[in-house]
Amino acid sequence: MKSGIRILAIDDSKFKHGERNVLVIGVVRRLGVIEGVLSCRVEADGKDATEKIIRMVSSTRFLEQVKLITINGTTVAGMNLVDITKIHSRFKLPVMAVTRNKPHPEMLKKSIISLKKKGYAEKAATIDRISKIAKLDRLGGFYAQCIGIEKETASKYIENVSEALRLAHMIASGVVRGESKGRL
Repeated sequence: MKSGIRILAIDDSKFKHGERNVLVIGVVRRLGVIEGVLSCRVEADGKDATEKIIRMVSSTRFLEQVKLITINGTTVAGMNLVDITKIHSRFKLPVMAVTRNKPHPEMLKKSIISLKKKGYAEKAATIDRISKIAKLDRLGGFYAQCIGIEKETASKYIENVSEALRLAHMIASGVVRGESKGRL
């Protein structure tokens, strides 16, 4: 991959307890320029994030130009799990789930199970599958679960990835709160 690739960065907005639908933003960025913004809504603590993100990405005019998809972690809207293995499989593109804090799949499974919502066993199995398939690497100041991209290549893009995720986070926060706040 060349240095000026288009990255699609996806993050969710903050939401209040009791809200049912949560805004998810995708930012298409290349060489420091935002080329597009995508959005969809997913259910808080639901199980529709993967399919809604796939639908959002499938319908964008930027799809053929995107060379890397990155998501802020493997959950959005609370405990709505994003199956990065399905996204990779669907688009045949490298996928990176990036976080500042080291992911703990067992703790995530316990949290999902404690919600006692329908589909928690399926989510727990998905967490296990992601952990087996997606390599966890330390890249700069971040942790990344990567599928379809080697650590050396991913490390070349981590600065651009983190900035694109920060922009998605700021846009989502600004739309929902009226003003952006926080960092990736």
